[in-house]
Amino acid sequence: MTDFFWDYRDRYFFTRVPSTFLLKQPFASDKSFKTFDLCRAYAVLVLEFVRVRNLECVKLVPLLGN
Repeated sequence: MTDFFWDYRDRYFFTRVPSTFLLKQPFASDKSFKTFDLCRAYAVLVLEFVRVRNLECVKLVPLLGN
């Protein structure tokens, strides 16, 4: 599963895909939660893209083996 956490000391949003992917998105403004929401939305989109690509690769492996 995807693991989300927030580091308040550095004000960076991290999104981890187990053992493969790390996204570090700077937090532009201390005053704006909209920025945090944009970072989170961007991270989710990237993760979804990576997940779909990984699934496609897994589906293609048996085809390439034949």
